[in-house]
Amino acid sequence: MKSYGTIFSLYEVLIKHIIDNRIGFSDQHLYMQHNYTTNQIIKYLYCELPALEHLETEHAIAHNPEWASTYKKLKSALSVLPRFQFFPKNSVVKSILQYSATV
Repeated sequence: MKSYGTIFSLYEVLIKHIIDNRIGFSDQHLYMQHNYTTNQIIKYLYCELPALEHLETEHAIAHNPEWASTYKKLKSALSVLPRFQFFPKNSVVKSILQYSATV
């Protein structure tokens, strides 16, 4: 049985290979990759990624200057957005609890 260290080492090599081989594609591919990068980093910032994708994104941010730059810009933009919390009316919560008790 392999240790987690070995698995993650192999995983890092695989991710590095994937990222390195994306360089040199057509401009259209790079544009689509940029959209993918932006969306992936936004999901990363909001903690909405599955564990494996979270690790991939973390690795890409740490080892790819383009991803790191995009991450810094998006994190900065996120920090200036106002924080909102919405609370449902008590009657709505009560209705939901009553319904869940009958199901």
